[in-house]
Amino acid sequence: MMEHNTNPIYSFLNECFINENYKEYFEDNEVKIHKKTKKFYIPSDIFFQCYKYFLSAEDKGFIKPSYKIIRAILNDIGINKKKIQMDGVRKEYYEIDSEELKDQLDEMNLIEAVEEFDENDFE
Repeated sequence: MMEHNTNPIYSFLNECFINENYKEYFEDNEVKIHKKTKKFYIPSDIFFQCYKYFLSAEDKGFIKPSYKIIRAILNDIGINKKKIQMDGVRKEYYEIDSEELKDQLDEMNLIEAVEEFDENDFE
């Protein structure tokens, strides 16, 4: 039941940046990963578009996300927008540290542990 009451942005963040399946939703050139810190940098407009794609892929297209609400949720869990200049172009990027994100989602009990079994485990 908790799954139905949880904002899907948390599932999106978990899927993309903790489970590292971001390539399913973002193009290669849309996500930059810092070599030293391993932090993800995503332009804020691209992030929002990919989140909307995630919703439609998860059959939740009826949810119409608000940019302001998404930004507020991200700020609450420590994902902030920063102005960064890359390749001579200045843009606003979300900076995502997957370790910090994992800690935040764990603290909120939003990462669900799944036990795995195979047929040999049963009589």
